Amino acid sequence: MESKDDEKVSYYLPRHEFLEKRLEMIQYIDDGDKRVEKQLEQVNLHLQTFIESQKPFHKNVI
Repeated sequence: MESKDDEKVSYYLPRHEFLEKRLEMIQYIDDGDKRVEKQLEQVNLHLQTFIESQKPFHKNVI
């Protein structure tokens, strides 16, 4: 019969593994942020272009 001590699972990570996983997570988040920022820049550019296209032509030229 196994004792309770043999059934225990260690949930501790060595420090270097923790730091590696943390770095991977931070890089993943940064990559996501960069993608979102690029998409927002494109949306803003399209919105600005649309707004400018709705103005009368003579106001755009001046």
